[in-house]
Formats: sequence, structure tokens, C-alpha cells
Amino acid sequence: MSEPSVPWKTFLAIAAAAIGCSFEHGVIAIDDGGEDNTYECGCDCGYPPVSNTVAIAAASDDAEEFVASGIVLLNSSDLELTYEDGLIGSKQLVGLRFGALGIPQGSTILSAKIQFTVDEPTTSGLTLAIAAQAADDAPTFTAANFDLSSRPQTTASVPWSPPPWTTIDEAGPAQLTPELAPVLQELVNRSGWTATSAAAFLISGDGHRVARSFDFSPALGPRLIIQYQEPAIRVTLATCVPPELNPNLDGGVAPTADELADDCRGRVQTTLSGLAAQCGYPSVCTCALTPTPNRYASACDLPCDEVPLMTGCGNFDPESGNVGATNAPGDEPVCQAHSPIAAAIYGQRSRCEVTGTATIEVEDEDTNVTPASGVIELVGQPCPGQSCAVGMSYALELESVTYSHLFGSATFSHLASVGTSFAGNAAVLDAAGHGVFGPSALDIGARGSRGGDFSKVTGTNDNALAVSVAWAGPAPACEVSGAIVGNADPELKKCEPAGPNAICTSDADCADDSSCTDEVCNCLPVPEAELSMSLDVSGALVNRPPLANAGADQVVECNQAGRARFELRSQSSDLDGNLTLTRWYLGSRGGPVVSVGPTSTVTQAVGTSAAYVLRVIDAFAQADEDTTAVEVVDTTAPTIACNAPETIRPGQHGRSFTATAQDVCDPTVTPTVTGFTCSKNGRRHPCKVEFSGPTVTIINPSGVGTFISWDVTASDAAGNTTSTTCTVEVAVP
Repeated sequence: MSEPSVPWKTFLAIAAAAIGCSFEHGVIAIDDGGEDNTYECGCDCGYPPVSNTVAIAAASDDAEEFVASGIVLLNSSDLELTYEDGLIGSKQLVGLRFGALGIPQGSTILSAKIQFTVDEPTTSGLTLAIAAQAADDAPTFTAANFDLSSRPQTTASVPWSPPPWTTIDEAGPAQLTPELAPVLQELVNRSGWTATSAAAFLISGDGHRVARSFDFSPALGPRLIIQYQEPAIRVTLATCVPPELNPNLDGGVAPTADELADDCRGRVQTTLSGLAAQCGYPSVCTCALTPTPNRYASACDLPCDEVPLMTGCGNFDPESGNVGATNAPGDEPVCQAHSPIAAAIYGQRSRCEVTGTATIEVEDEDTNVTPASGVIELVGQPCPGQSCAVGMSYALELESVTYSHLFGSATFSHLASVGTSFAGNAAVLDAAGHGVFGPSALDIGARGSRGGDFSKVTGTNDNALAVSVAWAGPAPACEVSGAIVGNADPELKKCEPAGPNAICTSDADCADDSSCTDEVCNCLPVPEAELSMSLDVSGALVNRPPLANAGADQVVECNQAGRARFELRSQSSDLDGNLTLTRWYLGSRGGPVVSVGPTSTVTQAVGTSAAYVLRVIDAFAQADEDTTAVEVVDTTAPTIACNAPETIRPGQHGRSFTATAQDVCDPTVTPTVTGFTCSKNGRRHPCKVEFSGPTVTIINPSGVGTFISWDVTASDAAGNTTSTTCTVEVAVP
């Protein structure tokens, strides 16, 4: 097949043009090879199981309802399970609501138990049933009659017969419920459940136990102890085969399916997990070969040079575009069809699954319209209704085409192309979502076969390619189209038309005919032929990356001793509604994990500023990050109490009064008496007073009608100062 191999390469260049690159000598390189050198490795990745304890957060989150009357108590100092004061006629239904559990929808509940604390010793027999309100997000309880019993309950219910409770304030195994995982799992499986949802448990039964309530002490109220496994996310990797399995390289042989499967669950899984673990991404991964068509990518014929992960993950930072890492130290490097592995995961890629046609017209040939299909990924944050820049990568396949004249009777098959836009060559979409990739914006690789011989094409596009994106609406979609006009030089010879019109290599292959030149039908080169090629593919956007929003920066007033307790609340969004995993990190994206879930309650020392990085990941392993800053300040001065009566009796010599100060942020504040005055009838009057520190001692109060005043000041550690004047009057009772 040596002779047809030249026109076959020419045709491959034409096919490459139809899917993004045109054939132009000096721009497109054509070589033998082009056999499959990439495969798809699909990985399910997650974080290790999460353990958390959630307390009752408000007085209305634990409640008692009298079964007979429906009266609801929201502020009881204890929780009676289930008879008030042990009286059979006072049977109650107890409700416990735990808010913002942080459990994503579809998580697997590994364990869920409620821990009570003993309020009163009780030893009688008891049989309870624990269910939950069947709701996507249970509201807090209200004082409306029958508020608890009117709520629909889960199908799942767990019986509990606790042993005697004998010791006040005990919170141990006897006060711990059985496993409530089936009840909570039913809630988490609801389609409307989210990571910010609350669960309300409802406890009924016969008998008597008494537990502490939130109203008695928030620290001693019921607590929900949970452990759960968040849903796994799907990581899809277009992986370059290792050199020994690359048939395009010297010494490489075409891999078997078993060899690709071993590479996927071995080298790729280990490297992916290692990178993710070092940088706080889901690292518990299980990888398997995906049964999709393997493809050719020119980048995968180049060495996958090792670029180890930097300390602090500086070269695995999709947010900033620094994604050069191929592996964590000690693991094998892994490269993708267009990039190191770090560039292919946890970034901002919208996936569009497209179908359509590629039309190839060649002069003196039939027009071929062949189906085209594959995946286009738009790189960048979606921008509905706004202008933005996006990059693009793609993997497309064309069905076989057959030509009968210019190329001889030949069928070209295994037509496929992968490509990506060069850095700095993004398409700028307008507010309507329309844009253009200009000439030389794309790095192209294509391949195909004719009669078992593979050839490959590498290069760039020399014509513009239009792209349109409908980011939002009921049917988000993308479209890529372009027309390319040029010349095809088949580098063939044909007999003169009467000779007959057939491919030849010399005049001897042609028959003589009087209508031919000199009555001899010559074997003549075929001249260049005009060609017209166009691509028109479109399809649904099946996933768009999330948008992280950590909220506005905060200045928080100190509200505890030496620190503030405040809330971080994610305001992130996802156009597909498949936001799956959320983490908060302290200081930087590589800092310690502060919290799991959209809402985080954090404490921070007064006088400090800290950054909190929010990372959100969707079900397709696309991610985004945002940072918020929090400063904790103390601007509130202490309050002073004089601790002195309004009047004292004459003759009460040596009475002392000690002032005290209160400061939420600085409980060690001690006031100081700075001076005193005595007056009578609006004029200064003699008296004898001594003072030291916060204490004033009236040695001689003088006579009736004397007013004795002393000044007190207090300053906290932040320098906030307050002063007050304390006064007593000498009077006859």
C-alpha cells in the first residue's frame, strides 16, 4: 500500500481541517503513526468519613408536647421522657431539632446517636420509639398546639429501652440512644435535602426518664453524634499511556485492555490520590478503565517529564492556573492528553456532549457529510448574560467516509481529533454567549486509518472557529462551527480521461485511445483541487463548574473571653445544582481544615485577623475557591458596678464598698477608685475617706445630708476605658 499512503495522509489533513485545523504545509505535520495513545480512566474519589457532634442551638429546638391537650412547652428546664413528673396522665411527645448538619444529599450515614445528660435519677421501666420529621429541612418548633404531633414522620423508627439513670449530670452509654442511622439516612436520601438542612427527631413511648434541656444549660442539652461518608465525585482522566504501551514510540507495543486497566487502577489511582491528599482534595479514590473509544493525542507521544508537587501545592492550584504538577514526590508522573494531571482535575471546565456533522467537499468528488460526535470542554467560569473569556479542549470522532475518484476507491476510518486552545488564545464571549477562536488558537492532533495503516496530523488551525454557549435557561447548550476553504493536493497521477480515468503510476498503466494526446493516454499528475470543509456540532451542557462565594469580609466584636465566636456561611452557587463537597481552610488553601459543610462556627482570638478559604466541588470534580477575611476586635468598654447603697446612717464609721467590673472579652478587669468628694447643700463638706484599688472606706461620714462620692475607672486589655461616679447619702432611715 505504498502508493495510496500519500493521498491517505492528504485526506487525513482534510479531515483534521473539518474538525478544527486546515491542511497547510509548514503548519500541519503529517507522519506515519497515530495509533491510540490515550485512554479514559474513570475514578470515584471522596474524603475520609466525617465525624461531627451537633448540639441543640436554641430554646425552640427542644420541645415537649402534651399528647392529650397538644400544649407545647418550649422553655422547660428538663425533658421528660415521656411522662411529666412520672404521671401516666401527663404523657408527652419530645422533639429535638439539630440544625445545619452539613451532610450533603446522598451521603451514607455510618452512625447517628443522641447523647442525653441526666437531670433526675429514674429507674422505672421505659420503652421509647425514635423517628424524625419527614422533611427536607425541619423548621424549629413553635408554641402552636399539636405542633410536634402534626408533623409527618419517617418510615424508619428505632426502639429504645434505656437502663436506669441513677446519677445526675451523667452522660454515658446508658444515656446514649441506639443507632439512629436508618432514620437519618431516610432524610439524607430525600431529593430536597441539602448540606444546610436540619433534622428534627420525635420521641414517643411509655415510661419515665428526665434529661437536661437546652434551657437548663446549652452545654448539657442533647447532642447528635454523627459519622457519615460524603458522596464520591467522578474524576474522568484522558490519560496518556506509559511509553512501553505507546505503539507510536520506539519499543512501545499496543496495550491490551487488561494492561490499560492495570495502569488505571495502579499508576493513575496512586498518583491521583497522592496529589489530592497533599492539597486537601478528595483523595480516597477507586479508578477503573472506562469502556470508551481510545484516541490519539500528539502530546502523548512526548515525554511525560516529572514535575513533582511543590510544598504548599503552588503548582497544583487550578484557581490561579498554576497546574504543572505531574505527581506527588514518590509517585509516578501522569500526563493527560493536553496537560499534566494537575491541569485536568478540580478546575473550571464546562462539559458539553455534542453531535453533528462534518462536511467535506472536494473538486471533482462527491460531497461527504459524515456524523461527528464527542465532548467539548469550555475552560473558565460560566458567565450567563455577561461577557467572559473561555478556553476550549475537545475530543471528536467522525464516522468513516468513502471517496471514489480523487483518492481512488477508498474508505477512511477511525477518524478522530483532540485539541486544546493555547494559553492566551481564549475566545471572548459576548453577553449573548457568542465568540470566536482566532487562527492559530488551537493545538490540533488528528488521526485515522486506511486499510489498517494509521497516520497522524499535528498543527494549528489557520481559520477562525465560532463558538456559542447558552450558559443558563431550561436547556443549556453549546455549539461549535466553522468553514475552512483551501486546496487539496492529492499527489496522485491519473490516466487521461479516455485512458480510462483511473489512478496510475506510469503511462504503461493507461490504455491508448485516439482522443488522448498523440493518441497515447498518458499518466498525468492530478492538479490541485479546491476543497471546502465545515464543522457543525452542538449539544447539551451536562455540567458547569460551581461558583464559590465565602461571603463578605467581617469585623467581629469579641463576644467571649479573649476571643469571638462567629459563623462562616457559604453563599456559593452551582448552575446544575450538584454542588457536592465543601471545605473551609484556615489561612490558605493548604491550611488546616476548619470545618466541613457550607456553614462553620469558628472561634478566633481577639486582636487577630485571619483568612478563611472556601473550596466547593461538584459531582464532576469541578471546583472553585474563594477567601474571606475576619478581624476580631474589642471596642466595648467594661461596665462598672458600685456595689454601694443609696444611703448610709450617720455614725456608721469604717464602712467599705468595693466596685466590680464586667467585660465579656477580658474577665480579669479590676476597677480602680481614683478620688472622692464630700458635699452638703451643694458645697464641699469635710469627711474622712480612704481608698485603695477598687475599694473605698468611709472612716467618718460626717452628718446627715452629706453626699460622699468617689470616682471609679476600669480599662480592659484592649485599652477600652470607662469611668463612673458612685455616691451615697448620709441620711436617717
